[in-house]
Formats: sequence, C-alpha cells, structure tokens
Amino acid sequence: MGKKIAAAAMAIAFLIAGCSAGNGKLSYEEAVRAAESLAERVKVEQAGQTAFSAELDDEESESAAPMPSIGSYPLSVLGLGRIDVEILSSTEKGIDNLGRITTDSWLYQMARQFNMQKYKVNDKTVSISLRPMPSGIGADYICSQTYTPDAYTPSCMLWKDVLASSGINAVVEEERLVGNTSGLIIKSSVYYSLFEKHGAIRLSDIIDAVIGKEITFGYTNPFTSSTGLSNLVTILSELDPDDPTSQKAASKLAEFQSMVESSAMTTSELVNSAIAGELDCLSVSYQSYVHYSAFEDYIYMPFGSRQDSPMFTFGSLSDEKHEALRLFIDYCKSPESQAAAKEEYGFNYYDEYIGEPSNVSGEDVSKALSMWKEVKDTARPLVAVFIVDESSNMQGISGIELIRAMKNAGKYISSSTYFGMASFSTNVKIHLPIAKYDRVQKAKFAAAADSISAYGSTSVYNAIAVGLKMLLDAKAELPESRIMMIVLSEGTINKGSKHYSLKDIEPIVSALGVPVHVIGYNAHSNELKELAAINNATYIDAHLGDIIYQLQSVFNAKL
Repeated sequence: MGKKIAAAAMAIAFLIAGCSAGNGKLSYEEAVRAAESLAERVKVEQAGQTAFSAELDDEESESAAPMPSIGSYPLSVLGLGRIDVEILSSTEKGIDNLGRITTDSWLYQMARQFNMQKYKVNDKTVSISLRPMPSGIGADYICSQTYTPDAYTPSCMLWKDVLASSGINAVVEEERLVGNTSGLIIKSSVYYSLFEKHGAIRLSDIIDAVIGKEITFGYTNPFTSSTGLSNLVTILSELDPDDPTSQKAASKLAEFQSMVESSAMTTSELVNSAIAGELDCLSVSYQSYVHYSAFEDYIYMPFGSRQDSPMFTFGSLSDEKHEALRLFIDYCKSPESQAAAKEEYGFNYYDEYIGEPSNVSGEDVSKALSMWKEVKDTARPLVAVFIVDESSNMQGISGIELIRAMKNAGKYISSSTYFGMASFSTNVKIHLPIAKYDRVQKAKFAAAADSISAYGSTSVYNAIAVGLKMLLDAKAELPESRIMMIVLSEGTINKGSKHYSLKDIEPIVSALGVPVHVIGYNAHSNELKELAAINNATYIDAHLGDIIYQLQSVFNAKL
C-alpha cells in the first residue's frame, strides 16, 4: 500500500508538471482524473450498517446545543472598580488586538480611558469590563440564558427582535452609541456597467443581476453577523414588500440563493473571497469597508439597516450599575469620543442615511432566519461530505464530546442537502454514502456518530482524497450541484509512504474549486489553516468546551 501511495503521488507530480494549462496548474478535467487516481490507491473500509431508529429523531431534535463556556470569549478590558459594569460588545468595536489601536478597537479604547478617569457613584469607583464577540453569538448566550451581561451592544437594532422572539425583553438604554451603516460594495467596473444599464442602481437591479448570473455576490452568515442579517431582511422586504416572510418571498429567495455560494462565517472569510476575485458585490458595513485595503477598487453603497451599536440592558441592573453605565454612555457620546470614532476608527460616516425601510420586524426576524436556512440550497442542490478524525488522538473525553457534537450538529443540516460521511485513522472508512438528507439519512448519521471509535494514526489527506471521489461521483448524478467538504481533525498529521500530504492534495482541491471547511479540534494547526485557505474556506479552532456549539454553527451556516 505504501508503494501505491508513493506511486500515485509521483503520478500527480508528473501530471502537474505537464498539465495542459501550461502554468503548473491542473485543469478541472485533469483534477478529476487526479482525484480518482489518488482515491483508488487508498485502503477504504465500508462501515457496517449501524442500527438506527428514525422514530427517535424528532424527540432528540428538541434539545439545543449547550453554549460554550463564556471564557471562550475572554474580556478585552477588565474593570477593577467597586462598581463594575460588564458589557458584551460586537467585535467591530471591542477587540483588544494586543493593545494596538485598530479600526476594531474604538469601544476598547473608550473603556480603558473611562476606567482611568476613576469616576464615582455613591463614593464608589466605577469601571467597565468589555467582552467582545459577534452580535449573533452574543444573542445566543442571552437567549439561552447561559450568560446575561449587565449590558449588550450589538451592531444593530435587529438583534432586539431576535431576543424578543425568545422572550427576552431588552431595554434600550441608548439607540446610537456610534454611527455605522450596512452596505454593499461593488467592483468599480461592475458598478459603472450597472449604472450605465439602469441609470440608478436599485436593490432590485442587483438581485436580478445575481439571478441572471451577471454578477457574483457574497455575504456573511445572518445567524451571527449583523450585516448578514441586515442583508437578508432587506432582500426579503424587496422580494415581497407586503409580506417579507411569504411563500412568494421564499421562492424568490431560493432563486437568488441558488446563485450565491454558501455564506461566509466571518467578514475576513468574505474578504478573502473578494481578494481571490470571486465576488463582484458583497455586503459589509462602511467601517469594515474602510478597514480593508483590498476594497480600494470597490464602490460603497449604503444598504439595509443602520448599524449604530445600540446599548441594551435586561431589567435587572442595580441603580448604582445603571448610573455607572449611563456615565460610560455619556463618555462615549462626548464630542471628543465621537470625533475619534470618525477620524481614527471609521465610524460616524453616512449620518444622513436613515436605513432601508423594512417590513420585517419582531418575530418575523426569526422567521426570516428559518426561511433562509430552509430555502438557501433548494434551487441548486448542495452536496457535502463530512470527514472526521477517529485516530487515537481522539480517545477519552475528546471522543465522547466529538460524538455528542456530531449528533447535535446533524440536526442543523438542511433536508435538501445531499450528505455523506467518512472517517480516518490509519485507514479510511466510509460510514455514510452520499444521499439526500431525509429522515432516514439523518437517523443513519446519528447512528454513524455513535460508531466512531479512536484508534490508529491520522491519514487526513487520504480521507480527503476519498471524500473528493465521493463528491465527484455525486456531482456526476447532480450536475447542477455545488460541492463542499467539512473536515474535523485533531491536527496531528502523519507523514510517510502510506499517507498523502497537503502537497499532493492542494493542486487537486484548488482546480476543482471545492471549499474545504476545517474545524481544528484542539489543533492550532497551520497546515490545517493552509488546507482551508486553498479555496478561501472557513477555519475554526474548536476546543473541548465549545466543540458542540462550533460544529453546530458550521453545519447551520454551510449545510
């Protein structure tokens, strides 16, 4: 087997050296042949059918994934006053960045400067502690009642509706802490082409251009991102102004989504796709637009809701803490603080923009998220394979948590997805041939998760070769489908004659255009990051305390 693996790798090297493109890169057809050649030489076991019960599925689906320990999102500012107010902040204004001033650290700097003033309430020193995380994750903590901060400042007001849909009454302490807007950025050449065609660029023109394959479009995950959520509700309001969550809107959204690749987990992932030339138009805030030099050739248009960082509390704040919070809000609203927000951090532009009118409000925001999840892959099938590590490195608690994470995440795969699963240790094992994720396939996946054991070495690239073959075989049956791989690995990667390497896999994955999303489980692996970066896919570092939530998040956004 070792000689066969080496021979296959050598054959791929020769193929790359003499490929028809003439530039050292494989064509799509050559990559297909190369992937099949690699897979043929891998020892593959077909896992026996584990007993499963579809009848138990609905009952199990009621349980929600536990949120990770709040320590997974550490404080960027630690207040030491006798009266300390802890604020959960969206990341575009609250990140530490090791003390460096960046466009993501305005509120971080405000909190530090405020704490230095030693303000007092009832002769007690007051301070601010700051905990940054994406707005949607913050809402998850609060809605699940896992963690309720003293105050919460997401990017936009839409999250108040998300909280309300879970019975959480958020009290608005300040509607605008600092100004920002959601927006679309469009490549200059595309912008002027659309302008010449339409005279003035309207949202309907962009939607039609995406559906008509005139332009490529991308945005961030609306479950976690304020710009992603704003993008979704604004598009739905355009599709059916009378009832944005109607079947008419859902049908048109499915048509639109069929031309949009899977949503990015983070703004940086979206930016990487733009840098790679994959996106003509994308949805970001103005503050993000000025943050990235990669957007110099893009034109910004305000679009969707304003992102003015409202400040919420939850009715349980003591009078002293409430007064301390008011002091901090006033400090942030001072002319000096607001001027710094504009001059140094990119906030407080487009103050004249009032936001797109939206008929999506209250519990309709949650309906909009559910609709997006349900229809985003129905018009153009998604074929995905999950590659999971069951090497000896996953023994003990790690293995138990992995099984729990897999069974929970399986509940968040859309029923329109075609899904399969393989695992790797010394050899590669196919647990679940790719099939539509109906009730039976869902139950089979839960049973397959229970069958995962921990033994042997870590042949991750052998498994990726097999996974590529599974995807290509399925795509042959579904030519219009999009294909995707998700890899979960502990990160220890074996070298040697019996194992392929990143060097063997990279040119094939690149030519096929398959996004390989990677979850590194206690890994911190640069090589796994390189694997995800091949086609600008997601990389997430997950740990024992948050693997269930992280795997759920990836499956929910991508599948």
